[in-house]
Amino acid sequence: MGTLTATDYEVPGPGQHRVEIQEVKLRDGKFGDYYRIATKIVGGEFDGLWVSFVASAKLSPAAKLRIAIEDILDRRLKKGEEFDPQTLVGKEAIAEVETTTKDECTFANITQFFPLPQEHNGSLREAQKAASKAGDVEITEEDFEDIPF
Repeated sequence: MGTLTATDYEVPGPGQHRVEIQEVKLRDGKFGDYYRIATKIVGGEFDGLWVSFVASAKLSPAAKLRIAIEDILDRRLKKGEEFDPQTLVGKEAIAEVETTTKDECTFANITQFFPLPQEHNGSLREAQKAASKAGDVEITEEDFEDIPF
């Protein structure tokens, strides 16, 4: 056997963070199917850290998943509307992150989403890509520091 190296993980601090949805997976849980929405924080002190949201696979009016989808999309789902949660991948939103500590381990989870403010609804990553294609302008996180979220 070889030598093993101990690792650790970093969790974002509690509060609101801009996130980009990286992955949406349907899973089979003890109490039924649920979705795990995995996101990465965009910008700020915790840029690139992962944080997730978990909710049962239901779209009833008060369901946690439906509320999250509507907040991410910044619109209400209509009665009878079919929605594929995979279409959330690549979208950005504001996430309310809470941390909990259990057995000396700290965990971070998203408790709620908020839509991006309309005037800043563009993706920071998209703006950086567009700027690099233009070749004469560089957009950094500092350009977005005055955005209220």
